[in-house]
Amino acid sequence: MQNRFAGLEVSATPFGPILPRATAFACELGHRHVHGSHAICIGNVTDIFDAGEKPLTYMRGSYHIVRPQ
Repeated sequence: MQNRFAGLEVSATPFGPILPRATAFACELGHRHVHGSHAICIGNVTDIFDAGEKPLTYMRGSYHIVRPQ
């Protein structure tokens, strides 16, 4: 199996690799809802790895920087 992260600088955590300057959330599975061939998983956040950057999101067909109001 090919390592998808080969050559990338990442920080190892118990929850998986985190890319530099990325904000990541560690979650435990709270609820799992199955509908047909799909499953929606709701996680309870247990830890936040805050890189001090403004998170980037993808919504309505384009990227946005999340800014608190």
